[in-house]
Amino acid sequence: MTKVAPVAYPYYVGDHFVAGHALLAITVEYGETGIHSFLVGENGIVYKADFGPETL
Repeated sequence: MTKVAPVAYPYYVGDHFVAGHALLAITVEYGETGIHSFLVGENGIVYKADFGPETL
């Protein structure tokens, strides 16, 4: 089973809600559990990127 590191960030700046919501999926261990990160916005578009082993 693949390990997943759940992370949630609010879309607030001060007391103001400034955006919608998104889902971000990253690898737990670069090269072992994968190399790509995925972002899905509320519009349903999926973005994929390889940020390299030093990203997080």
